[in-house]
Amino acid sequence: MDRRDIINSALAAAIIGSQIIPSASNASDGEQSSSSPATILKGVVTLKSGSEASISESSALYITAKPETTMNAPKKIQELFAGRPPPVLTARYPITSGSNDAFPFIFQLTESDVTAEGAYIDENEEMKAIKYWWKNDNLVVSVRFDSDGIAATRDPDDLVGRSFSFVGDKGDGSRPFRYDKDVEVQLQGRGIGGKFITTKGR
Repeated sequence: MDRRDIINSALAAAIIGSQIIPSASNASDGEQSSSSPATILKGVVTLKSGSEASISESSALYITAKPETTMNAPKKIQELFAGRPPPVLTARYPITSGSNDAFPFIFQLTESDVTAEGAYIDENEEMKAIKYWWKNDNLVVSVRFDSDGIAATRDPDDLVGRSFSFVGDKGDGSRPFRYDKDVEVQLQGRGIGGKFITTKGR
């Protein structure tokens, strides 16, 4: 069992007796009662000049968002991840068309993409009334184009990029979350060192 499996097992055990707030579509308080999950943040993925995506029938785009810090995280999350921010949003998108058609790639992450870590609320925490503990944190948005579509592998042809989604002063009526500006993530190769490491590890 690797470290991630151990963390997941521990998190699952910790969630027993804790509260997972239902999605907005199931909420009865009238805050957000649409049939669609609420959008948390939107963005676009582009290719840096000179970069090219090696698209195959199984290629995929992996998008992950983590808070900048664990300052607002429940104590259990801080303990399980040794103070490092966990992923709170993850999504996988199949990319099977040609690179000219696939990018720029527009995406939106919704409440359906919230991870167990992101949805975790400790019943004993004073912040249990807050739906998501990271709601007021800036997010680090990481994107990886995986040429073979297998998350566990690292291929020298994979492209990576990272950007930030900053909390705005206030949200608008269409966004219950305060990430007012769409994020742009530019993909590029891992560089010579990264390609050497991924090739050696295969």
